[in-house]
Amino acid sequence: MAICHIRVSCLLLDPSIHPQESGKYSFCQYGQANTRAKGKGEGGAAQGEGEKKKKVVPYTEKEDNKIIKNLDGCFRDDEVNEFWKGVCSLSFWLGLRLGDCINLEWASVKSKSIVVWTEKRDARVELPIMPNALKSFFSGVEYNGGKYVFKKEYRDKIADPKKRHYFSQQFRTVCDKSEIEGKSFHSFRHAFATRHKNLPLEEVAKLLGHKDTKTTQKYTH
Repeated sequence: MAICHIRVSCLLLDPSIHPQESGKYSFCQYGQANTRAKGKGEGGAAQGEGEKKKKVVPYTEKEDNKIIKNLDGCFRDDEVNEFWKGVCSLSFWLGLRLGDCINLEWASVKSKSIVVWTEKRDARVELPIMPNALKSFFSGVEYNGGKYVFKKEYRDKIADPKKRHYFSQQFRTVCDKSEIEGKSFHSFRHAFATRHKNLPLEEVAKLLGHKDTKTTQKYTH
């Protein structure tokens, strides 16, 4: 996965070698309102815009592992396979929306957490990085000195209403290869919320970037 040059797995374990861990980078630095795509609903582009709203079913950890495994060779371009491994891992383990994953900055990746501004609610959220939970992504990503974790082409596509369908189409292919039906990319956020349903509802809402716990109640299963 040719995104960087310094192993991020090392950066997460040793904050002293993080290239941007200087204290002044406490959250994503980009302009939230003007540079992000606004999807129709929490699911964004990969949920399938214009489709009839139906009950969201969360992924199981077994399904997530199956998706990651089956992404090897899923598309002809291996870089595309690695992109989907990354955003699927980030969403399943951290509950990030697709847009939040794509706009993730290296300045937000700390030794023990990731700090983002959520694209829909424009809220600052700090998410702890659980041991080994994201190794399928971070162990293979190398830092190249750039601002963003993912390439500009992905940010351009999700910011363009005429091109967002690109993600929906590709994610359908991802699910088809893993023989998973009736679930969208948004189901990763529901999986994250469900794993944390033993926490106080207010705390889960904070992790998801929700301002109203009534919204969060719909995410736990």
